Amino acid sequence: MKLQSMILSGILGGAAAGLALVTMDYVSERSLILLAVLTYFFSSLLADILKLSQFVVKKYFQA
Repeated sequence: MKLQSMILSGILGGAAAGLALVTMDYVSERSLILLAVLTYFFSSLLADILKLSQFVVKKYFQA
């Protein structure tokens, strides 16, 4: 599960980096830092939701 969350955060981080490169001319440095922090937060939150959903599926649908 650790590998899946690393892959997911890598994909989201790459998307955020691409978005930052595209919008670098239009936004300030502070908003880019905020975008990076929010992307990290939401990717870790999404990884936790995936872990929880896998646990629920294993717990209740394997019986």
